[in-house]
Amino acid sequence: MDVICRFYEPTTGQVLIDGVDLPRAQPALESNLGMVLQNAHVFSGSIRENIRCGQLSAGQKQLVSFARAILAEPQILVMDEATSSVDTETELKIQQGLKFVLQGRISFVIAHRLSTIRNATRIVVIDEGRIVETGDHAELIARNGHYAALYRQQSLDEATRGWGEGSAGAEAVESA
Repeated sequence: MDVICRFYEPTTGQVLIDGVDLPRAQPALESNLGMVLQNAHVFSGSIRENIRCGQLSAGQKQLVSFARAILAEPQILVMDEATSSVDTETELKIQQGLKFVLQGRISFVIAHRLSTIRNATRIVVIDEGRIVETGDHAELIARNGHYAALYRQQSLDEATRGWGEGSAGAEAVESA
């Protein structure tokens, strides 16, 4: 994701977007790329000013970042742990809204909360830097592998959270 967002340049190979090499696609990409990152940045000023371009909580910063990205109507949307700082109820509302927002767009979603990527067309499970599984949610659950184990553990943790048990760690999952 860092290469697509141009935080880093590729050292070998190519990144193609609609068949065009990323460096050549850059001018068009800049105006068509929206990002919602785990550590969202806001600026001093009003919420309206922050959405356009502060002292908000991390969750509020992520919500402002979502609004900013969505209002730009990007063709490519990158979300990196984009709901990590919001409460479960707000995350559910965001997920419901994303069903419509993501239609017709290329999206990359990086999340440890597997509920965030459940509806993805393609999920890539990464464990210790290696791809260990790919597929959609139903396929990965049916395989009963790494993803299914993580999903069951997170579901159990959600159900027992009120009983004082901690949440399990999860590996990064990317979806496109």
